[in-house]
Amino acid sequence: MTPLWKEIGQNRLALFGATVALAMTLAALLAPVLSPFEFDRQTLVQRLEPPSRGHWFGTDELGRDILSRVLHGTQISLLVGFSVVVASSCLGMLAGSLAGYYGGWFDEVLMRVVDVLLAFPGILLAIALVAFWGPGLEKLILALVAVGWVGYARLVRGQILKVKELDFIRAARSLGGTDAHIIVRHLIPNIIQPVLVQASIGMAGAILSEASLSFLGLGVPPPLPSWGAMLNDGRGHLFDAPHLVFFPGLATMLAVLSFNFLGDGLREILNPRLRFLAAKSAN
Repeated sequence: MTPLWKEIGQNRLALFGATVALAMTLAALLAPVLSPFEFDRQTLVQRLEPPSRGHWFGTDELGRDILSRVLHGTQISLLVGFSVVVASSCLGMLAGSLAGYYGGWFDEVLMRVVDVLLAFPGILLAIALVAFWGPGLEKLILALVAVGWVGYARLVRGQILKVKELDFIRAARSLGGTDAHIIVRHLIPNIIQPVLVQASIGMAGAILSEASLSFLGLGVPPPLPSWGAMLNDGRGHLFDAPHLVFFPGLATMLAVLSFNFLGDGLREILNPRLRFLAAKSAN
């Protein structure tokens, strides 16, 4: 069996997504070293300067270096995305596994809750929660988790319903395996592949949601840099200083595209039918 990292290297979409995601992760980790200036350093005499040798991405209306703010904004975006994906997937896997395995009233109640939450646009529900709780990084993450776990729960429940009727699960049950042992050791490892695909695409969604909420003033409080807040600050200077929106917009686009491409590539790699169709179309 070919290792997953080699499969990713042979898939163009997954390779592009993984490369850009890795580069952004390194940029976030090394932001204090790579940033030429402090992200909140103000130099009003240099406000709205275009990209130059001294400021590669230019400066904003307060004279702050945009490159430094974009690099530190990568930390915020990846932190929110990773936290939301990990918390949402764990909560969704727990709820979906219990609902699919046991069924009954718990399954019915959970699915009705999921249906109600899916009936609302996720971003609108997140806006309502953040507006009620108030802005802040922790509250932003909690709001996105509150709307993000339902997709994982429905996905995991459907996979559990298929796998739990297979012979090896019946054999484990007949050998005296407890419900917790069967779920953790047999069911979850056999349904983890679609969850990984969902997590990759969910990472892109979480980054875009954080940028959207920050654009509306419901994200991280200033002076912490956020790509969405930088876009909001620069929308009044589209003609006289377009670099204010170009660079944070480009960073947001690359982040969302990379994780979407990674998710699409993983779905193709982990799904034999899609891999066969891709190979057939290539030939």
